[in-house]
Amino acid sequence: FTEGWRARRAWVAADGTPDVDYLARHFGEAKVPVANCDQKHYDSQEKKTYTLQEYIQYWKNARESSEGKKLCLYLKDWHFVP
Repeated sequence: FTEGWRARRAWVAADGTPDVDYLARHFGEAKVPVANCDQKHYDSQEKKTYTLQEYIQYWKNARESSEGKKLCLYLKDWHFVP
């Protein structure tokens, strides 16, 4: 069903991982909701708004770093609407 979707080619690197550099170039200024796993707000994680570029930079740094306790942030329920 999704075989013809451009996103399946453009958003995915040759090794099958997300092409975050492509996403940053094309959608980097988009506002995205990011949840902090370490902070609770009532019964759910606290959420803040980042640009997609800011979140991708966090994600790259978190994956590359192995020092100390890392923040646990995740992109939460982003509904991209062009």
